[in-house]
Amino acid sequence: MFLPDHMHDLFAKAKINNTTPLVRAERSIPRRPFERPAFHPGLWERPLLVMCLVALIGLLCMANPRTERIFDTLFWFVLGVAGLIIAFLWFATDHSATKTNLNILWALPTHLLFFWRRTRTELMDNYFTGAAILAALMLIFWKFVPQELPDAGMPIAALVVVKGLWRRYWKKEKSEMV
Repeated sequence: MFLPDHMHDLFAKAKINNTTPLVRAERSIPRRPFERPAFHPGLWERPLLVMCLVALIGLLCMANPRTERIFDTLFWFVLGVAGLIIAFLWFATDHSATKTNLNILWALPTHLLFFWRRTRTELMDNYFTGAAILAALMLIFWKFVPQELPDAGMPIAALVVVKGLWRRYWKKEKSEMV
């Protein structure tokens, strides 16, 4: 039920002391067509383009070990915080709009447990491989899941796939060659 229509009907029926109507007369406000102003977005007002730039920076940082370490620390931390916010909105609040947010499948809050670690372990390799596989599945089914996921998240989810598998396979092969 739409509240203004419901309130309109209630005020039309309301009476003071069961005799005098609460509303004497009704006056309609004429509706004029609304003209939308022309929208000319700048570079930072296009989320898909900005996220593609972030993903490109992430890919370019992979060429230098120091910049890759800095970018990875920041990238996995931000993704972990985003996943934590999604998890809190899903489980700790009573907002129906934030329930079952499937973005949590590529922005995992568990990234916060691993973003700062420098030494490679089998557990970390398995974790990032699992995160990459989960993100790859989300990318495959992006348009088919029951929730409309933002297109701007696709480059970041793709970067999760690349970075997760990069850590496991390419870096391992490179370290075995030396």
